Amino acid sequence: MEGYKAFAATVRGYSHEVKGIVCQDSSFCYEGVNYALATVCDGHGGEKYFRSDRGSRFAAEEFDQCVFDFISDAHAWHLVDALANSGGQGYSTVLKEFDTAFDQLVRNFIFRWRERVCEDFKSHPFEDYEMKRVDDASKRAYLDGKHIHSAYGTTFLGVCMTHGVCFGFQIGDGDLFGIDASGAFFRLVEDDPKIKGNMTTSLCGDSAFSDARKFVRIHADSGFPVAVFASTDGVINSFSEESNLHDFYRQILLEMTQGGDISKELASVLPGLSKYGSRDDVSVAGVVNVGFLKSGTWTFKQAAVAADESNGSRLNG
Repeated sequence: MEGYKAFAATVRGYSHEVKGIVCQDSSFCYEGVNYALATVCDGHGGEKYFRSDRGSRFAAEEFDQCVFDFISDAHAWHLVDALANSGGQGYSTVLKEFDTAFDQLVRNFIFRWRERVCEDFKSHPFEDYEMKRVDDASKRAYLDGKHIHSAYGTTFLGVCMTHGVCFGFQIGDGDLFGIDASGAFFRLVEDDPKIKGNMTTSLCGDSAFSDARKFVRIHADSGFPVAVFASTDGVINSFSEESNLHDFYRQILLEMTQGGDISKELASVLPGLSKYGSRDDVSVAGVVNVGFLKSGTWTFKQAAVAADESNGSRLNG
């Protein structure tokens, strides 16, 4: 999509490296002709979730396919276009239709992920070594072919940006932020009271659809984001304050406006973020209106430079 750039980066957590545990995070991004998307997923990683690294990867891949199908559907694209150009009395009607189509996208995504899990399980049944530390109740269920999705459990955060509409949803913990033309950050979805401490909702849960927290923003809104960020909880847990996370995002934007290789920068920075922060797997992804950032009209630029100077050169602070 002209003027927009998507990025995604995942790094294995420092504690996982020390313990010889695979990375359970996944991330993905895509730039198409009419849209761009980004997603991050955090596999649960507990003893009963021994294939969560696959589950997170499956989620990232299936979201990409579901959004492609959605955008390719003539009726759905008509709704996206109509919503982007709607106003006045017609807005609520179009939004209601779009929301119905959006619900179906979420349902399709959950269904496709579950089908992907079933296919993987049929091709690669659970091995004894995988289940040796699983609790007895879960092990009995797995041996009976029940609740196998739990072994692949993961959180999910995904965003899609078109020229006029930004939409996405989240299941489980992590952070979805937007930043508007004034440089102000805002959360794209509301907090979930079910998520407390180490407890989180999950794509493998029976209530995955009702647990999905959706958002829709249109260009006519004053708070339409010029950039959106998705990150797993290993990122925010590496900072003492949420404002420090915002500064980290600002540095990413500054790097992108200066033409830097953001994937290369993040690959060099994220390992240290994990080692000296959460020690967990870390993933960050986003979609950025780089054309707007480079226009020279954005008041955010001064704030980005200030954050850059206070935190060290570029992303290496």
